[in-house]
Amino acid sequence: MPIISRNDPVLYNFQNFKEEFLRIFDRRTAAQATDNELLEIRQGNKDLVAYLAHFNKLMVETAWPESKRAAIFYRGLRDELKDALAQVPNRPTEISELIDLVLQIDHRLTERRAEKRREYRPFPLRIDCVRNDHTRAGEGITIEEPMQIGSIGGPLSKEEKEKRRVNQLCLYCSASGHFVKNCPKKPKALQSGKGQLHQ
Repeated sequence: MPIISRNDPVLYNFQNFKEEFLRIFDRRTAAQATDNELLEIRQGNKDLVAYLAHFNKLMVETAWPESKRAAIFYRGLRDELKDALAQVPNRPTEISELIDLVLQIDHRLTERRAEKRREYRPFPLRIDCVRNDHTRAGEGITIEEPMQIGSIGGPLSKEEKEKRRVNQLCLYCSASGHFVKNCPKKPKALQSGKGQLHQ
């Protein structure tokens, strides 16, 4: 609400009126506020383009020399960019050149982060631990089963495995009367510990 409309007491005292007038309309006060904001500006978690837009908006309202603008721009940058700039011999002192260089560095860092994400691959599955969910006859439980290998040494085909299961034959030696866990023909190293073959 304007001062006149609310019959503000500042209207009845010239000194108070002058101070209020200068507070509202004096460009020097606004310029000082802009200078202060410029001295405090930091990129923080903002991307470089957002930081640059804010920086340029404040710069339009100041008359600072080129060298000071470059120093303030640099000071507000995120540490990652400052570290990259530290590797550059003869860092530019002109604001436009510095901004161009920082934009190039930021673009390269962004590309590198994307490369790292693409290069990351989870550990591959072990070849001897193929997932084979099925239910044992009469047990009603689902198990994870390593690859079944016959006594001749090669992996069993799906058809052969199914045939042995249906006929209740050992998956290792194809004999009846026992299962692969207790197969007398299976080497002792495979009968205990991790990696034992289950039926």
